[in-house]
Amino acid sequence: CPRNIRPLPDVGGRSLVPPPPEKKLPPTVVEELEYEARRIVGRLAGEFARMAHEKGLEEPQIVGPGGLVGEHLLLGHKGVPQRAFYEWLKENPDVLQGLSAELRPAIARMVRSEVPDAPSSGLCGNESDARYSGIRDLVLTHLFRALNHDVGLYKRRRDTSLWRSTPNGVAEGAEDAGEDPSFVKPAQLMAQQKARDKELRRLAFEYEVLGEYHHVVRLFGDLLQLPGGVEDSKTWFSYARFWMRCGQKQPEALDALRHAMSFRPEEEGPCIQEAAFMACIMENHALPCAIEGPELAPSARFEAARSVLENYADKHPGERMPLYFLFAVHALESYGVQAEARLSVEASANATQRHPAVEAAEAAADGLRARATKFLDLARAAPDIFRGSLSSPSFPELEALSRSERLARGEFVEPPAEAPSTPAAWQPERFPAFAAPAEIHKEPEEEDAIALQCIDMMLYFGIPSFVRFLISAASEAYGFLAPRTVQSERCRLQLIKASMLSADWDDAIDQIHKLFKTASDRLQEAHVLLGECHYRKATAAGTRTSAAFAPALEAFGDALAFFGEGDSRMGGQLPQTQPARKVGDPVLHLRVASIYYMLAEESGFADAEAMEKAVEHYKRSLELAQTAEAWRNAGICQYRQACLLNRDLDGSDNMRRRQGLLRDALRFFTEANMLDRGRPQVNAWLVTCSVELGMVQVAKQTLRQVLRCRTDLDYASAFELAGVLLRFSDERRAAQGERGVLVLDGRYASEAIALARIALERQDSGQAHLVLAQALAVQGELAAAVEEFCAAVERLDGDAARQDEAMQAGRECARRLVGEPRYAVLLEEAAVAAEAARRGPPPVDEDDDA
Repeated sequence: CPRNIRPLPDVGGRSLVPPPPEKKLPPTVVEELEYEARRIVGRLAGEFARMAHEKGLEEPQIVGPGGLVGEHLLLGHKGVPQRAFYEWLKENPDVLQGLSAELRPAIARMVRSEVPDAPSSGLCGNESDARYSGIRDLVLTHLFRALNHDVGLYKRRRDTSLWRSTPNGVAEGAEDAGEDPSFVKPAQLMAQQKARDKELRRLAFEYEVLGEYHHVVRLFGDLLQLPGGVEDSKTWFSYARFWMRCGQKQPEALDALRHAMSFRPEEEGPCIQEAAFMACIMENHALPCAIEGPELAPSARFEAARSVLENYADKHPGERMPLYFLFAVHALESYGVQAEARLSVEASANATQRHPAVEAAEAAADGLRARATKFLDLARAAPDIFRGSLSSPSFPELEALSRSERLARGEFVEPPAEAPSTPAAWQPERFPAFAAPAEIHKEPEEEDAIALQCIDMMLYFGIPSFVRFLISAASEAYGFLAPRTVQSERCRLQLIKASMLSADWDDAIDQIHKLFKTASDRLQEAHVLLGECHYRKATAAGTRTSAAFAPALEAFGDALAFFGEGDSRMGGQLPQTQPARKVGDPVLHLRVASIYYMLAEESGFADAEAMEKAVEHYKRSLELAQTAEAWRNAGICQYRQACLLNRDLDGSDNMRRRQGLLRDALRFFTEANMLDRGRPQVNAWLVTCSVELGMVQVAKQTLRQVLRCRTDLDYASAFELAGVLLRFSDERRAAQGERGVLVLDGRYASEAIALARIALERQDSGQAHLVLAQALAVQGELAAAVEEFCAAVERLDGDAARQDEAMQAGRECARRLVGEPRYAVLLEEAAVAAEAARRGPPPVDEDDDA
């Protein structure tokens, strides 16, 4: 029977689910005519090919080097007299009649629309007959425009296939997702759009792992700009999850979710994930939900959450998941109303009688509690309760008679009354050597499977605030979960993940340690979560020392020690009939590698063991998932190892080893650049390796790309690259064999100046002022160099050696400025001020104070 499905209410003057965007307008009669004309042109091309084939106007065509001949013949290229095709069409009137019959309706529609006062038909002998000339010109205009469009389109495609090359590893026609569709075939355009979609999603995941959320927002914007992306509900849903998962930005998440729901057909409505996500956002009163305008009242938000779930439950009466969410919404609302009533009672404790509003709130809480209990009972009822009758008819006498007849016919055998005893060999051991999994790992009750899926879905949405209530308070008040389920490992891991989503790292760490003490520490996932908590806690504190990340490294090491994580002990035990499946977590190896890199960095990259472990884990991460960050950091490790070796170009084994490490680093950075072409840090390292290897043109070309993305370049990358470029632009710093080959005065001086200024825009440091001053001196801009040397001396008050270096170089520049003594005075004043700052304030005389 038809169900009474109520429409969703308006919230804050707006529809809870906005209407879908307006569809593209149908083509006009003029566009239909031109499209039909283009189709007719295609038909005419086919008829021309048929004529050429009939008259033998065929010739082979060269398609490759060395006169390679293709399998397809070229028709009508040579030997076709003028007007030959026209005469052939006249000899085949059926072709012309068919084409004119197909084109005539489009012309008639266009004339009725564009020339409404045109004569109906025939000649009338008056001034209206002159309008036929105008109609003819109008029709010919559109026909010629359609013909010219096709001629230009296929000419561009021919030129593209002839001159445009395809990059390595990219399908033909898939060079760039932003290509003009005129240059590629539809199948190629679709392939390149899929490749671009996959690339953007991979980069969004990578930037989210790195914590650079502003880049993720930009990448989602690019995803939605792809053809069909703005109407893709899955992309909008992922965007909403990102806002909740990374920063708990509930208004932005709600806006993206409403877009996702608007693209669903009206008769179908949102899916369970979208409906549940919307309800959780509306019921999460701890965070706002309005991007603009006044915030909604709690009662309005509850009505919206209830309505969207009840609407879905009405359309899908056989599903139990929405009933569990309806229970959660009503139980949460009852808990909130009851808490407000309790506060009101405490405020009016000294009054002689209770306020009517308090009694109304308590009555509302009781009603919500009753409805929550009803939905929980319905969710736990038999699956057939919503289908057919509530009970099935039973005829025991008829069933017994049927059974006896089937036994007489031998259709089945009567099972024995008692089961046979279990053989001794099948009996469990009295004293087993190893504990059973059930004794170590506490499993939840099977009846709570769907309830636990609801909690997992809330964590999937990025809404952790309801998890603790459902596992603890709701289980005690309503019996939402069985006591055994509450104590299970799955529930405790859900509580840990909820604390992590709330960025409460200390609470999550305490819960993991309690889990290890009271249950078991044989949980690889728990060790991974513990390491992630320590890692994120140290990152949030802003400490970049290996000691702060030592607890994270220990926890990650325990997780990697579990049997099966790339462990060599698995080898040789079982015959391998299928290719090995890549098992592991690439993010885990990225975290471990970054900590080992910190250890090596603190030792000045002299700790070879830490460097080798960092490279090993970067490679293991790349085996599981290709990421630009892993390639970049692996290249940095190779470059740092090369920097430890002697720079002399003396042809020794040491030089060859250094050159090999630099080439490896260059290859790693190239791979990173292929995966992420928009990150200037990767290109900065590409420039560094190219400069070290003497690839001047490659370095300068890549450097132009770095400067194009200067807004995303950080201080450390800009400062280090400026120092490298300065060293290879000053022959006084050249090692043996480098002068004239790798190092040349002024070669990269202007680029070093630009990068030093970018570094100063990010951070006003004395080191950057010193590099800028030295680069200006190499460039010959001595006056500006002296000023920068003065700034460097003032800011290098904690480094006496670098101050002396800046003073010496500054005096040399000042001596070269003939007739400009004021620069020498400026430098000496900066030196006096730096010396006074180094000595500190003068001691206070106690007698003078007295």
